[in-house]
Amino acid sequence: MDGTGTGVCYDAAMKRALQWLNSTVTYAALVFLLVAGVAGSLMGKPLLLTAVRSQSMAPTLVRGDMVVLWPIQWTEPRVGDILVFRVEAGSLRSAGWVIHRAVDGDPENGFITQGDNNEAPDQAGGANPPILPENIAARAVTVGGKPLRIPLLGYLPLWAETLVDRPYALPGAALLILVLAFAAHSPGRRRSRRRRRGMADAMVYVMGGVSLTVLVGAACLVLSQQYAFTYAVSSEGRAAIMGSSIGQLMVGDRVERRLTTVENKQGGLPLVLAVHSSDPQVRVEPQRGTINPGQELDVTMHITAESEGQHAAHIWVGLFYPILPAGVIAALAQRSYWLALGVVSLIPALPVFLIPLVDPSLRFELVHGLARSLRPLRLGR
Repeated sequence: MDGTGTGVCYDAAMKRALQWLNSTVTYAALVFLLVAGVAGSLMGKPLLLTAVRSQSMAPTLVRGDMVVLWPIQWTEPRVGDILVFRVEAGSLRSAGWVIHRAVDGDPENGFITQGDNNEAPDQAGGANPPILPENIAARAVTVGGKPLRIPLLGYLPLWAETLVDRPYALPGAALLILVLAFAAHSPGRRRSRRRRRGMADAMVYVMGGVSLTVLVGAACLVLSQQYAFTYAVSSEGRAAIMGSSIGQLMVGDRVERRLTTVENKQGGLPLVLAVHSSDPQVRVEPQRGTINPGQELDVTMHITAESEGQHAAHIWVGLFYPILPAGVIAALAQRSYWLALGVVSLIPALPVFLIPLVDPSLRFELVHGLARSLRPLRLGR
């Protein structure tokens, strides 16, 4: 083949590779938005993205906007920033996470905040305290002085929040995705789609599997509870520590506290209890169990003060759908709550992920598509 022919082949192969890369990046971005937006709403704390719930910041931000955030740990808030915060007392206490602009103040004394569409600051008349840095989760990312937002996408996490009191909604949506994936892969559908199969079809199954994983994970995540606290151990005596419910313990002390009461409100579906403690001095009981519908279970923590110094404990009281045996889920959770959540969320989606590998014709087209995408590397040698 002459140089011109080789150049044409190279250009065509490069075009296909760029198209595949563009599709992959687009799918990855959609998955990121889905995970960050929905998981943040269900966990009750913004994770890089947050949905606007009201018109208090209009026209800068309106209900349904998805706002890109910069975690406050990575920056220092200042006047003019659009902050995501919450208060523990005042008229905004029941509002949860609020996104308003800092119009006055400083990190030391707290910020005065106000919605762009509101006539008065949030702190007017002592309605709310100044916003201190520890009450701020993030600030909005701005480009050219305007917040970076995605219109309408925020309605997805807002909708997901309404599913918390509907026990079968998220698992039902996950089951629907699974049924649709297998329906699309039925023999009749395969015969009608023999043309133009390959990478595009494979990505559809991948996205279906990811969506199913996210839905199952979000359903388990919203049922679980997390607790974080600090305490100290000393041989010199006991003392109170500001901001700590435990305080300073003496070496050898043993403390028992009721942590929470978990309840199964999932209709006719049992749940698996599995706990994780990041501190070896903090033991949680029971560490595992099965909670039947309508059943309640008290969870207690036991602190044994052995190692002197400052300690920070992080406890997850996880509730999972019984996709695996309770012992397996508990063993995974003892290593890491997120490991248990990931495995439990992934298993229902495995059949969807495996369809492109199990089906012979789709597997052939997938491999062929990858080979064509990599052809520019061979031609460029």
